[in-house]
Amino acid sequence: MIDVLVQLDDGSFANVEMQKIGYSFPLARADCYASDIIMRQYSQAKQEQGKTFSFQNLHKVYCIILMEKSPREFHSVKNKYIHRRTSSFDTNIYQNSSGLHEDIFICLDSFHSIVHNITKDSTNLEAWLTFLSATDAETITSLINAFPCFAAIYQEITDFVKNPEEIMNMLSEALYIMDKNMERLMVTELQEEVNALKAERDAAMTEKHSIISEINSVMNARNSAIAERNSVITERDSAIAERDSVITERDSAIAERDSVITERDSAIAERDSIMAEYLAVSTKLQRILDFLKSHGYQEEI
Repeated sequence: MIDVLVQLDDGSFANVEMQKIGYSFPLARADCYASDIIMRQYSQAKQEQGKTFSFQNLHKVYCIILMEKSPREFHSVKNKYIHRRTSSFDTNIYQNSSGLHEDIFICLDSFHSIVHNITKDSTNLEAWLTFLSATDAETITSLINAFPCFAAIYQEITDFVKNPEEIMNMLSEALYIMDKNMERLMVTELQEEVNALKAERDAAMTEKHSIISEINSVMNARNSAIAERNSVITERDSAIAERDSVITERDSAIAERDSVITERDSAIAERDSIMAEYLAVSTKLQRILDFLKSHGYQEEI
């Protein structure tokens, strides 16, 4: 029936909702309503105050739900039509603070079963609850007689009914205010989205720089390993060249040795040939001498 958000003189917010029939899960709904308002307030204050922001600057949020026909859970307590819910510790710390939100459930059906007549002795709260829920002429008359200030309000309502154009103008103004609030909310949400995207971008850039740094580190390690491998290869090539030089020198020495051996063998062969010739000549001479001796030539010889 009615769902309005108002800001009180002390800066706190009140979300006032009037329901024909009380919705299911009233506590969860109230928590969601309050959380939404608190987060809007937080986002706006954070954006406006910047680094000077403090959680102490956040104002309390009241969820006031009036139910023409309340759920049966609210009827378990007799002679009570207002039910307040606040946050508290079981150790009784922070007794002077009930957190950032408070829920107030007002059961109008229970109210009418408890308060039957409005008189001058009735409280302002009882008068306002009667004004919000009374539909019969007798109750309205009793209310105006006891609290004449409501006569002007009823007269204004009657004028609205007679002049629908004024109602439309009022609704247009309300819609304009709603549009401005929606625009402000959309700007806040867009700013939050931009901030989130910037944060994601910064995180991505940080991650990219980290990956690049890691790649550079890997490349440096690889280049160092390649340089070390090249150094080992150079040392190995140098050792191979030195070994080849030693082998060449050895082969040269072997060749020289073989040449000496060949010359020696040639000299030995030549000596053996001379010795053989000498022996042959000696043998031949010996035979000649023996022949001469045998024929009487010994003395002359």
